[in-house]
Amino acid sequence: IVKIMSQSATRKSNSSLVLTATAPPDGVFQSAKVFEAIRAGLAEEGKELVNRIKGVFAFKVTGGRDGAEGLWIVDCKTGTGSVEFGGKGKPDVTLTISDVDLLQLMSGRLNPSRPSSLAD
Repeated sequence: IVKIMSQSATRKSNSSLVLTATAPPDGVFQSAKVFEAIRAGLAEEGKELVNRIKGVFAFKVTGGRDGAEGLWIVDCKTGTGSVEFGGKGKPDVTLTISDVDLLQLMSGRLNPSRPSSLAD
């Protein structure tokens, strides 16, 4: 998607922090800047991008600060598109990925077929 576009918190039983706020706290996810870039792209070219992409994507991001997990919904299917942290939209595609891998993937520094979590 980026290429096309150029606190309430609870603890899970495994001690991961699951964020349920409407925006992630500053510094919890390195990849938050990816979603800000997507949001900016939609603000500029949303209608055109929605017409081209026609999908809703959920990004379940793991491995944030202190083991935080977050969910972003990127809607490129309705209106001019939207990006929501903790969104409730129904995704067409769900991607579960670590914070570091997502940042590297979207910045072109990670081979999509070999995330760092699978490296030898």
